[in-house]
Amino acid sequence: MSEKISHLPATHRDLDLGLPADFLVARLRGRCPHILRDWETLAGESDPAARLAEEIKQYVEEFGGEGGRLLMHHEYRWVHGRMNKRLRAIFQPYFLYFDLRAMLRSLRHREQADTRSVSGHSPGEEVIDHDLRRLLRSDRAMATLPAELETRLVSLAPEFAGLARVYKQQGLPPFEEELFNRFFAFGAGRSAHPVIGEFLAFLAGVYNTIALSKMARWSAAAATGLLPPGLVIDPVAGRLKPPGDPAALFAGTGLPGQPRESRFAAALEIRLLTHLTRRLRRQGRIEPNVAFILLYLWEIYLQGRNLGIIIHGRPVQPDKIPAVLVQ
Repeated sequence: MSEKISHLPATHRDLDLGLPADFLVARLRGRCPHILRDWETLAGESDPAARLAEEIKQYVEEFGGEGGRLLMHHEYRWVHGRMNKRLRAIFQPYFLYFDLRAMLRSLRHREQADTRSVSGHSPGEEVIDHDLRRLLRSDRAMATLPAELETRLVSLAPEFAGLARVYKQQGLPPFEEELFNRFFAFGAGRSAHPVIGEFLAFLAGVYNTIALSKMARWSAAAATGLLPPGLVIDPVAGRLKPPGDPAALFAGTGLPGQPRESRFAAALEIRLLTHLTRRLRRQGRIEPNVAFILLYLWEIYLQGRNLGIIIHGRPVQPDKIPAVLVQ
């Protein structure tokens, strides 16, 4: 995955220089063997970095636990840079989701008067959207930056209007909550392709199901305030459904602890992301273009996520891997 790309200058960004889906899929199939999948061997190593391929090892050695995530963003820029206009429009909500996560990391660092992470990396550099990245790389003050970010986001979807006011009046945590409420209303409801819309609805279901597991009381009110479209995932069957009775939702899961405990929520997240991953793999076999590209991008995300856990933690026993890593 060492091939480099450069961002096109502004005067060239409107040119459709990218690849159509079938040509891009052919390129991605050639890159698939580089994705880490042998987590059982890697997780049990006392020095897992020593067993990594050279390019992945370089990221881990330079950036530590953040290396997997930064490698993911490098690969995302590579894929995005080779998409034609139609594919970029289809995958815009997917890339925007990860851009928003990077944007929030950047804003947190700015609030702490530190524009770089502990590894010396600027989170704003991870953003794919040219205009958002330009704003986050600038020296604009936090008094004005949220409004400028909102202007760019509203140009992508009107649902983002009013976010700067939330930040000004309530601060960053409510801003983050409102940001993703509006993102999923836009992404799951108005995606340019049903595969992306279904993926985002399922991803919102992951967040909603974990949120319900953390509720202090099981009641009808516990199902309020969920991300659009307001569905949860059956932890056993792996299907989207209305929230219904939260106590019944978590019955028979076999997960450790009680739904209100942190260890239950951690195990639940792994279970739900595993359901999502298996769903994408089934779709990727059936639909060889958009679903395959989405699966490739998601597996790159999982690689970064799992690497971060392994590099930061202690060796994982083989029988414990399903409880801590998404495969």
